[in-house]
Amino acid sequence: MRKLSLIAFVLVLVAALAALPTLNVLAQDGGTPEATEEAGPGVGTEEPEAVATEEPLPAATAEATAEATEEVALPENLTYVRFAHFAADAPALDIFVDGELSDIQQLAFPAITGWVEMPAGTYEFALAPIDTSYAEAVVGPFNYTLNANAFSTLAVVGSAEAGTLTIQVLRLDYTLPPEGQARVAVFHAIPDAESVDVITSDGTVLVSGLNFATQADFNSGLAEFDVDAGTYDLRVVPSGATEPTFLDLSGTTLEADTFYFIVATGTANSARVFIDSISRSDLIAGTNLGAPDAAATAEATAEADDALATEEPDMAATEEPEMVGTEEASM
Repeated sequence: MRKLSLIAFVLVLVAALAALPTLNVLAQDGGTPEATEEAGPGVGTEEPEAVATEEPLPAATAEATAEATEEVALPENLTYVRFAHFAADAPALDIFVDGELSDIQQLAFPAITGWVEMPAGTYEFALAPIDTSYAEAVVGPFNYTLNANAFSTLAVVGSAEAGTLTIQVLRLDYTLPPEGQARVAVFHAIPDAESVDVITSDGTVLVSGLNFATQADFNSGLAEFDVDAGTYDLRVVPSGATEPTFLDLSGTTLEADTFYFIVATGTANSARVFIDSISRSDLIAGTNLGAPDAAATAEATAEADDALATEEPDMAATEEPEMVGTEEASM
């Protein structure tokens, strides 16, 4: 009997020792095995860290939105160019681009084309009298690089009789003028005239010592200034004097947020003025490159956000525009 009791005691002891690992696991997990499977994360079953599923940081979202807006508003592969004829004794001209006749034809003095959208890059230009050929060009051929996100005016200046016809490259400032002001660009295109000043009726000098365009670099012969919107009696006179008056621009009205391109052209004995103007809103509406104002930026941002959230980018929107030779220019 004592022997059977001893055997039973040994069996119980062995069973108790065998159960110790299971008791340790339960003690560490603080619950039953079933509770461990449902709740406590274990090796190979833990959930991804919170950082992997959290919302994008505000700064990152703002940066992505800004990049999308910039891409929509300022396509980096585009540029804008227009041609002007300010040589009084030169014939009407046709423009050739890379040896081919473009749609810009019969450009007569004094005139300026509308903006033509092109892929940025280097082009060969030549200007020939109408109804002639590339080989009979009177200006060029010459190579010029049209930079991305830029507005370039290629103006014919000089004298055909004197053999001085050339192209002057102008890059006007189309950034937003100060509130309540207009931006005025004055261009001296009278080849036989001395340097000039632009003054008001009370003698205030707005532009001083402006010389004829020399093609030394871009914007030669050009001066720009901002002025309060209003009506002005402007005069173009010899530099440092108030008489004689080359051009009388009395009653010139300048509107806020508008760009004015005032050209003194012709000859010293027969000067004439050419004025081109465009409001900032019209510039933005007519091109893809005008830097948007706050309202336009907000609208572009919203559109970009919607496009990013709902659909893939439209690849057609990234195709390069046709060459200037295949695009109708506004004359």
